[in-house]
Amino acid sequence: PKDVETELVLMFEVTNEGESYLLNHNVAEFVTGRGGNESTDDEEFEESNLMHGINGQLYANLRGLTAKAETKVRWYVLSLGTEVDLHSVHWHGHT
Repeated sequence: PKDVETELVLMFEVTNEGESYLLNHNVAEFVTGRGGNESTDDEEFEESNLMHGINGQLYANLRGLTAKAETKVRWYVLSLGTEVDLHSVHWHGHT
C-alpha cells in the first residue's frame, strides 16, 4: 500500500523437536551415550522439546524490528501451535 511506510511479518510458533527424526539418535549420542538416563516417554522430557519461536528464531534471537516514528506500519501476525500449546502473540517493552 502506498500510505504504509513499513510492513512487518511475524510468525509465532511452537515446534515440537520431539517429533524430529533425529530424536533417538540425539538421545543415544548426547544423553545415554554420556551416562545419562533419559526416557523419551517422560512428560517433562516431552514438554522440554516444545520450542517457542518467532520467525523461526528461538530464545530472543529475533533481529530488531524497526520502523520510523510517526509513520504507518502494517503488521502481519500469525500464530501456530496446537489446541493445547499455542504461542500467543503479546508485546513486551515500549509500544
